[in-house]
Amino acid sequence: MDKRAWNNGSVEKCLRGMLMASVLSVAMFVTAGVSAADLPSIVKSNGGETLGPQFKLDCVTRPGKPQNHADRFKVAMNMHDHSQHGGHDEHAHHRAMMENKSYKVNHASYQLPDVKLISHKGEQLQLADILNNDKPVMLNFIFTTCTTICPVLSASFHQVQQILGDEVDTVSMVSITIDPDYDTPEQLMKYSKRFKAGEQWNFYTGSYNDVVTVEKAFDIFRGSKMNHEPITLIRDQGGQHWTRINGLASAEDIVKEYKKIVSAAN
Repeated sequence: MDKRAWNNGSVEKCLRGMLMASVLSVAMFVTAGVSAADLPSIVKSNGGETLGPQFKLDCVTRPGKPQNHADRFKVAMNMHDHSQHGGHDEHAHHRAMMENKSYKVNHASYQLPDVKLISHKGEQLQLADILNNDKPVMLNFIFTTCTTICPVLSASFHQVQQILGDEVDTVSMVSITIDPDYDTPEQLMKYSKRFKAGEQWNFYTGSYNDVVTVEKAFDIFRGSKMNHEPITLIRDQGGQHWTRINGLASAEDIVKEYKKIVSAAN
């Protein structure tokens, strides 16, 4: 190897970036509160792929233990070298959301559009059939290459499964991608496996126009996937009104709101 190439730091930084990319992938899931025992199986896939775009990182020091998932996420994302964006940090507003430790709850009714979506299992279904079944519904919107709030939303759903235990089969969990051009059923299948999605948790994609129509129907559409917000929607079986959770509520908070809805309906 040319000693001058090593001395100018280019090769060293490249190798360091490749090593730390794996560290960041793990840190992102620690952010979401996933237990250490779950990390290897969630982060890794059979093909050795990581859960999103690779990161180029410089030397970092080991931080003190943050106190909550937002702080842990901030530490992980601050390790990202944003020079590759020409000085523009396109995730700045997402990290600002991560620092907001509260969430807001309101209630709304939505008119379901007449569109078809395709599940990660390859099943094509009407949106009404996906959401109008004999179970309460938890719904969120994600995309698989997201490196900020989507992994936290998905990890929260993963934890909801654990908290509900045997009750998990009594709820329908739905995640709809907002990046249908990339998120094919095959890509969503890989994503579902990384988050250990149970049979009750299904991921959906569709044509770009149909997905945007669904986003607009639920007041999710923000013009670009980079402008999306962390929102979880919950509805009782056959109900007309949705509980809308704005913000990164923890899995415990999601279950708490879910149980309120179920109790009120009985």
